[in-house]
Amino acid sequence: MKLISRYLARAVQGGFVLSLLALTGVFSFFALIAELADLGQAGYGIAELLQYMLLTTPRRAFELLPSAALVGALVGLGGLAGGGELVALRAAGFSIMAIGRLVLMATWPILLFAFLLGEFAVPPLERIGQEVRAQALNDSFSVSEDGGVWARDQMTFINARVVEADRTLQQVTIYEFDDSQRLRVVTRAEQAVNVEDQWVLENIRQTQLKLNGAELLEAPHAAWESPLAPENMSVGVVEPQRMSIRELYRHVDFLTENGQQAGRYQLAFWQKLVQPLTVLVMVLISLPFVFGSLRSGNFGQRIFIGIVFGLLFHIVSQGVGYLGLAYGFNLAVAASAPSLVFLVGAIGVVALGQRP
Repeated sequence: MKLISRYLARAVQGGFVLSLLALTGVFSFFALIAELADLGQAGYGIAELLQYMLLTTPRRAFELLPSAALVGALVGLGGLAGGGELVALRAAGFSIMAIGRLVLMATWPILLFAFLLGEFAVPPLERIGQEVRAQALNDSFSVSEDGGVWARDQMTFINARVVEADRTLQQVTIYEFDDSQRLRVVTRAEQAVNVEDQWVLENIRQTQLKLNGAELLEAPHAAWESPLAPENMSVGVVEPQRMSIRELYRHVDFLTENGQQAGRYQLAFWQKLVQPLTVLVMVLISLPFVFGSLRSGNFGQRIFIGIVFGLLFHIVSQGVGYLGLAYGFNLAVAASAPSLVFLVGAIGVVALGQRP
């Protein structure tokens, strides 16, 4: 049994590695083509572009893990089916369900790799990559380690704690220095919104430092004359898909405490928690197509249908998640329901396949 388990594990894990490398290479090539449009602007040269691509490759690999698990299982087990090994196992008395259990047990290194990659590699490397790109294109911007962005305009320094996807700035602090590099004004605003190319600060508290003391001014809103373009602030956008589970938990807590919308980050948090289940589902989905090929010679067609089925699962899971976000459903249920439904369906198909 141990020998067979290792044999199946080697096939599935080998197929996964090859599939992940191939998929990551293809998507990185497309990303490289997109980045060529900015090549040569400011200080964004070949070295900076390649550095950015290298640093952001782990994020692309992480996003492709479920698809790589499906394709890897189809390729690995398909090779065994083509060589007659699965037929031999069936003849030796192994049921499809028993082989499926061994295949699922072989995925634990994949799950461990996914956890380590998503928690400890992707977030820091992605931040460094974004900062390399931002500084090469505009040295007035810098990405904060905990999200948000710093910007400089002559003797004024600006920090936005959070940059939303619509480029709204949250928890804004503006430091203004005089020609002698002495701090003279500190302005704090709950948020800054760009309306018709004009920044508007909201819930403002401004401290003006003078020789005889400090003066505090407050205002509900005020126009902000700033050269910052909303598109430039994209370097500080905190994309939930690129954060670790720990960072998502802290960020959701931060947004909730400050009365801000945290739905996108809550959804990403639950989706990352159920990703191990998603990988298992993708591997299990491959079994009906592989074992179905034992009774049919058109194996290539079955692999193609299996890949399409996996893509359908990805679309459905994303769609259900965003529907849950839009209509206020329980996000934990919205994130896990597609995986559970497809899991039950795959087990049912495998069970039916065992009938004579």
